Amino acid sequence: MKQQTKISLQIVILFTIAILATFIPEAFPKFFGDWTCKGSEYGKGYHDIIGCDYLDYGAHSPTNHWGWRHWIYLAMGLTLFIYNAFILITNIDNNSKNENK
Repeated sequence: MKQQTKISLQIVILFTIAILATFIPEAFPKFFGDWTCKGSEYGKGYHDIIGCDYLDYGAHSPTNHWGWRHWIYLAMGLTLFIYNAFILITNIDNNSKNENK
């Protein structure tokens, strides 16, 4: 298989995995420790009790907030994405140098 085709397939696979991974938190919010907030419309004291400082100190409608596992998942995904992008760019650069010799 040509090196260009291999690198192109790696890029497609990398982005496909990144896209598919975005569906996991939506399907399993409890797994990531996400919690449901009733929003600021449901009383000022509610946000003081739970410590909701989402955006403008709690000025939002009902939503889910990320739990700590969700932030770890984000950090892992970004780290893997950046690492693999670096490896791909390095491989492309090395291959172009080898072809020019």
